[in-house]
Amino acid sequence: MEKENTVHFSSTNSQNKKSGNFSKKRITLLIFLLVLIIGVPLAILTYVNNFSKSSERTWNVNSPFQALAKVATVGSETIYGDDLNYVLAKNYLKSTGNKTNEELKELALDIVAKESALLQAANDEGSIELTEEIFNNPNKNQIERKKKVEEIRDAIENNAEKFTTSAIAIWYYDMDKPFIPEVQARQIARTKITQYHSQIKAGEISMEEAGEAVKKDASLRKQDINYEGNAYVLNKDWNSDEPPFTFQTLNETALNLEEGQVSEVIEIIREKPLIEKFFIIIKMEKRQQGNNVVISEWTKDALERYPLNVN
Repeated sequence: MEKENTVHFSSTNSQNKKSGNFSKKRITLLIFLLVLIIGVPLAILTYVNNFSKSSERTWNVNSPFQALAKVATVGSETIYGDDLNYVLAKNYLKSTGNKTNEELKELALDIVAKESALLQAANDEGSIELTEEIFNNPNKNQIERKKKVEEIRDAIENNAEKFTTSAIAIWYYDMDKPFIPEVQARQIARTKITQYHSQIKAGEISMEEAGEAVKKDASLRKQDINYEGNAYVLNKDWNSDEPPFTFQTLNETALNLEEGQVSEVIEIIREKPLIEKFFIIIKMEKRQQGNNVVISEWTKDALERYPLNVN
């Protein structure tokens, strides 16, 4: 009986030791798993946050200006190096030839100053409300700021005066020398467009009908292989910031026309860089009045109210 008791006692003690060892191992394992469950995601989150903070302003990497350096003021706003670096990157100006930092600074400041002046003018007129997120802050949200600037520009342009014009033209030298003598080609072009001009003024045909007649006149191929493409154009809803014609004389003529008015026959002669010679008629089809001036005038006025001062 004593042996049994002894053996029984020894057996119980051994089981307790095994049970105790198992419990300690299980607790250790649970703690380890808990650390993995909580610690690893936390570490990853911390890494991502830190990475985001270091990478979200990538325009400051290898850029010419110190991000927190104060470089200028526009009205009441301080302009920082971060602002310049952003517009240089946004407009692909960082790699513009071999420009010096001063030249890059001038390019960037021109853009930043216009945008800042627009924001301040719109704020003063009550169309937007400026917050620290996008204004006068070295760590401003540049992307949201750009969106707000574009919203302002769109609103101005949508409410600016717009024009719709039509034009017919007959060329006698369109980069390539005509197949007939230039003097003869010019006389043909002048005679034909003068006839169309008289018919249009008399109300006998429309601008579009005159353009179609030019397109069907195959004899004009002798002086302009692209006579069909050059014959007629209708430009809708343009403004003085984005005029339709390459030649300033034609844009000025168009802007001086009243709605429904037809211009006189205009001759354009340009010898360089390419030879371009033709006769043209312009009609102001529609003038849509607006509440705002064009964006260039609006910006010019804003910069006078909120001037740029370079440090």
